[in-house]
Amino acid sequence: MPEGFYVQLKTVHIKISKEAKNSKARTKFRRILIETKKNVLQMIDLLNSKDKDLPISYKDFNQGIFPWEAFINENDTKFTTLSYADKYHVVDCWILLQIAKEEVELTKIK
Repeated sequence: MPEGFYVQLKTVHIKISKEAKNSKARTKFRRILIETKKNVLQMIDLLNSKDKDLPISYKDFNQGIFPWEAFINENDTKFTTLSYADKYHVVDCWILLQIAKEEVELTKIK
């Protein structure tokens, strides 16, 4: 659930910068952003009240760092632990690479 909120916040930030052409659209996205942040803070409070061993802060959440990922993979030497933000950036770079390859192929065809 927290990971989903993280992706939603990232997506809304991207939509504000790319898709919001006018003030009305930006206001709509900001409302979604404010509502999501409120839900995130409530969720963080709930998680921290239920589990004292794995505290999470909004700062860590905003960076895509979730304590249970490090806790689960702490003794795993085969695979390094990546934060959700790092995974997001890896996928984003891969998609940009695919787009660039497609543009090169289309340019050669033209």
